[in-house]
Amino acid sequence: MNRLSTLLTILVALLLALSVNADNRTWQGKLNAGGASLTLVLHIDSAPDGTTTFTLDSPDQGAAGIPAQGQWDGSNLDISIKTISASCRGTLDNNGNIQATFTQMGMSFPITFQPKAAQPEPNRNQTPANFTELEREYDFNGVHLAGTLTLPDGNGPFPTVVMITGSGTQDRDETIGQHKPFAQIAHHLANHGIASLRCDDRGAGKSSPLTGNETSLDFAADARNLLKALQSEPRVNPRQIGYLGHSEGGQIAILNSVSDPKPAFIIALAAPTVNGVEMIVRQNENLAQLSGSPLSGQQTEALRRTFRLAADNAPADDVRAALLASGLPITNIDAQVTAICSPWYRQMLRIDPTDAISRCTSPMLALYAERDAQVDPAQNATVVRMLLPGAKCVILPGLNHLFQPCATTRAGLAYNAINEPIAQQALQAISDFINQLP
Repeated sequence: MNRLSTLLTILVALLLALSVNADNRTWQGKLNAGGASLTLVLHIDSAPDGTTTFTLDSPDQGAAGIPAQGQWDGSNLDISIKTISASCRGTLDNNGNIQATFTQMGMSFPITFQPKAAQPEPNRNQTPANFTELEREYDFNGVHLAGTLTLPDGNGPFPTVVMITGSGTQDRDETIGQHKPFAQIAHHLANHGIASLRCDDRGAGKSSPLTGNETSLDFAADARNLLKALQSEPRVNPRQIGYLGHSEGGQIAILNSVSDPKPAFIIALAAPTVNGVEMIVRQNENLAQLSGSPLSGQQTEALRRTFRLAADNAPADDVRAALLASGLPITNIDAQVTAICSPWYRQMLRIDPTDAISRCTSPMLALYAERDAQVDPAQNATVVRMLLPGAKCVILPGLNHLFQPCATTRAGLAYNAINEPIAQQALQAISDFINQLP
């Protein structure tokens, strides 16, 4: 995920993102301030052409890939992190550590960055590759989508899933650091007799660029067009094509369950099922709790009012005034207001999937993860169970938003620090559900 973002500013304020840069040199330290402790991870990537890029992660807050600009000559560090109005300066000591000062909002805190060992390649738990992958490109009403059709060995016809990524501009594999969740799912399904199509989102890979005005409804139309296109694939069973979506993609799958063409089944992974305002409010509550600074009832209501204003297309100045009056410690308010007032965010806040869930007649598997801080499992699974009692709705223990194993909910926010990819119990639940359909 991701466009879904926290507006909270504990020490590091940011829009939550899942795409991160590959490590070239990684440093990690603890920032201690006022009794609070935050782990910060600094990535320094040096390219062959001599350019250097910097990104910062705050795994305790579930944030990764915060861009920074500056200089590193191997001994002296001087970077600016403009998106959070912060800076960091330091010098390499005789022990090979960077002794630095992190400054934000006029406050400075010491931090020691130590070299962090490179992570081994993730164990993707793949069975032997008994499948073929084919490049596919489609054009629908001026939109170009490029992707991969994964087919099991044999002539078929096979049940097939259209895969829908989570929020944010994602490539066809939903690449997150070293992990490629959608490739992993596609390969698992193919080894269990199920085909799949996964495409680059608009703005990613070989697909059309973004205009900046797209909303979830546009991405829902893309998914419907891809389902239609699959009906003419010779090894695909046209009567057994369904959707598999993650996070926002799961919500889109649910919305499309009552649209033409009707899907044969729905698999919703960590899908929001409450209206957008309540989903984002709960996400902020969860992340604030994990950061050690829980929201007061007054702060929660202030956030709710702000999001309702944005959902109702209130002018940006009104949204800004609501944020300023909220009492929340928000920095870089211009960026926050711009994000909240974007077409995508306003539409996301307006979406309420409950009507689609109530009217859904396709078999549905709704999987949630016990340690998901972004899409609250109890809040959203309750809606599915109440409105669609015939659905199979399961909260899988010990997993995070990406269905990775994790020791705690807080540890589960550091997706790229977890070497394990999607847990086998989640993969098996997906393939079993499809293969058991009549």
